[in-house]
Amino acid sequence: MNVSCERPFFYVNGQTIFYVFDVPHLLKSTRNNFFKYQLTFLNSTTNKKYLLDFYKSDRGLNRLAPKLTEIHINPGPFQKMKVKYACHIFSNTVAAGMKCCVQGGTLPLSENTTISFIEHMAKLFDLLNSKKKSGSKDFNRSFKNTPNQREHLVYMLDVFKNMKVLDPKIVDGQIIINDVTKRMHFFKWMDYNN
Repeated sequence: MNVSCERPFFYVNGQTIFYVFDVPHLLKSTRNNFFKYQLTFLNSTTNKKYLLDFYKSDRGLNRLAPKLTEIHINPGPFQKMKVKYACHIFSNTVAAGMKCCVQGGTLPLSENTTISFIEHMAKLFDLLNSKKKSGSKDFNRSFKNTPNQREHLVYMLDVFKNMKVLDPKIVDGQIIINDVTKRMHFFKWMDYNN
């Protein structure tokens, strides 16, 4: 179909069909990078530490994110290949649970960037997931090109175009932050004007 990064579409009976890379694989890749690096998002930075803090505070009987387990937080090589673990991390349940903890004062306000990123990734995955779902939620249904769906796709495209991937390292007792964005394979198709 001659699809490439420069031309991510093809034509069928005069209609433009856009190609989307393997969505589950992209979700796992994003989760792995979210765990390994810090991502700039909304002029602020995500941090896996906030997810860890939430997981530690969400232990007990009445859990806010009951599917979240140690395997999700510290996945081994086989767990990293399973889509369901990435889906559970980037879920509305985790985002809502983290928000409750921030509002309740058990987690700091600085977690809002990480919460927002998780929330937006959950919407994006729901939107690009090809399963036919019933329900009234716009993002849980197959893509119908509704204004909300289009808006979120454009928004997330802007997020990824402007995202920086930061690799903090401790060198001689000081934190050195390296920008490794250009080394990320899932950004290679984007234009780097910044």
